[in-house]
Amino acid sequence: MSLKQNHVVEDPIGVCITHPKRINWKSQPNLGRVSDTQLAHELGVTAQAVRYARLRLGIPQFRGKARLGRKGINWDLEPLGDVSDSVLAKKHQVCESTVSAARRLRKIQSKKRKNECTQT
Repeated sequence: MSLKQNHVVEDPIGVCITHPKRINWKSQPNLGRVSDTQLAHELGVTAQAVRYARLRLGIPQFRGKARLGRKGINWDLEPLGDVSDSVLAKKHQVCESTVSAARRLRKIQSKKRKNECTQT
């Protein structure tokens, strides 16, 4: 019988984390989609281990219902960046800055505006 050796990794903020088991983090579909604490409980590891893996892979922290706008708009399902912010703002009856903030939060570039004013 062989004993598994723990792997010690230094967290980006300088905290050492012990990994008693190897997890293929890239294949974890819930990483960043549920809280670090919840995923840690499901996998049997510490929340700190989940946080380290998420940061290392560049996945943003889960924000729960805060990712939905105040009006309950699921911005992840909207064509942010494909349609101008002003069009989406009119569609959802919100300020253009609200759409812009949702787009920037997801690191999506804005659609280049064409001159909407026509001269006659």
